[in-house]
Amino acid sequence: MIADEFDFVPEWGSSNPAPSRTIKEAYFPVSISATVREATFSETLTGILGANPNHEVSDLKAAFLELPELQGKDQTAEELWSAFVTSYGVSAEGFGASDADSDPDYIIPFHKDIATSIKIGQRNWGRLYWLLMTDPDQGIDEDLHAQFVEALFDTPPSNLLEQLVIDAINNMRDTTPDPNAGHAVESHDLYAIPPLVPGCAEAFRDDIRAWLELQSTESSSSWMQGLRDILNYHYMMYVIQVAVALQDEYNHIAKEEPPYEYTFNLTPIPFGLASERASRSREFVRVWKENGISRALYDSWGRLAVMRHIVEGGTEGNRGVMDGAFTLTAALNEFSDDLQQEIVNRLLAEYPEDQRPDGEYELAETALNFSHTVRRYYENMGRTPSSQTAYSAGENSVRDLGQGTDRQYIERRRGAGTILRLDRGSLRLFARLFDATRERGHIDEFWEYMRQRGIRFDRRSKQELIDQLEGMGLLQRQSDSGEAMYVETI
Repeated sequence: MIADEFDFVPEWGSSNPAPSRTIKEAYFPVSISATVREATFSETLTGILGANPNHEVSDLKAAFLELPELQGKDQTAEELWSAFVTSYGVSAEGFGASDADSDPDYIIPFHKDIATSIKIGQRNWGRLYWLLMTDPDQGIDEDLHAQFVEALFDTPPSNLLEQLVIDAINNMRDTTPDPNAGHAVESHDLYAIPPLVPGCAEAFRDDIRAWLELQSTESSSSWMQGLRDILNYHYMMYVIQVAVALQDEYNHIAKEEPPYEYTFNLTPIPFGLASERASRSREFVRVWKENGISRALYDSWGRLAVMRHIVEGGTEGNRGVMDGAFTLTAALNEFSDDLQQEIVNRLLAEYPEDQRPDGEYELAETALNFSHTVRRYYENMGRTPSSQTAYSAGENSVRDLGQGTDRQYIERRRGAGTILRLDRGSLRLFARLFDATRERGHIDEFWEYMRQRGIRFDRRSKQELIDQLEGMGLLQRQSDSGEAMYVETI
């Protein structure tokens, strides 16, 4: 039940900004927004490699046209650049360069040098990489990270055009060098960021290991594009899992009495397939509606803002964030009365002074009420057509992470709204990752593998998926009964 004194619309603005949900130390270190997949990938590589890109796409074009091997061949140089932009250029909307004469907003990172040279200026997506590389008990998986960085350095251009672009980058660097370009982050600078849902991080690390195993089977460009899609899938799923878990935690706290119990486990989410009809009776359609994923993403703003104060308050002094799990549940059970009151005071101080509730409140009720007023604030913003509410920003950011040219995990379908589903490209990718670390994987193991990545299918989707795997030559049947089925990609 929301207290009457918290049932108002906060008057946050330029002089008193709305509370931030970004927690740099733990759990949610990125202020996400709608960003095309290529930009997210490029920024991730920039963070991994410790680079500070300082060039625009226009600088790369100038360096390309000035390559010694293209001098005196102006028309050929222009045609080659145009061909490159057509194949590798991406606009901010994600649909390629706007026209042949304009520079694209982004370049597909077919090679690490693209990411370490061309600046993006987005959202520090690399922090999510560090989060997913972190085991809450062991810290950064340094061995896996080192293997990953080595693979990036060992990935050559795939064709002559890519080589020309890399040559242009090298020439461009000679003119205005970046001292960090080409050097990975030093081991002592690795930034462990504990994940809220450890199962997401474990699945991410397993898939990176599998993709490293498959590097020799792919062209460099294809391997990098697969890496892009793996990273974006796990980023998308982590954002969803955090929102769903926080919704569940708050529901538990609203109904229970202390001591509170809640574990942030990964929750498999209903998925469909792109080839299936998205009728309203299907679970992968209904899961977004009413109090489903959309509402969880929307409400995560206020809940993450609460968690930010809990993390910041709990880590002041000599206590480090890796020493404990600073969730609302943990704070209610482990923080002293004085520390809980400090968190309450921090939350109340977020409100404009003339709207601040005047009373004594416990941490549980303050957190629940605070998240409610954040919802009221964003809902009120939504009444202005030009505003970007928490609802649209949250769902749009997830949708951009899940959509791409080659593999798609999410779709906004007419009549159904937003749905999570796999197309043939993404299904093939997961089948390859599954098969890479197994001699022979039974179909039941494949279902469990997908559940560990936050994906579950109903009976109808499972049958459609089996048919598609068989049609792509990725499923072997060992008996007429159909019980002995194995996912094999080679």
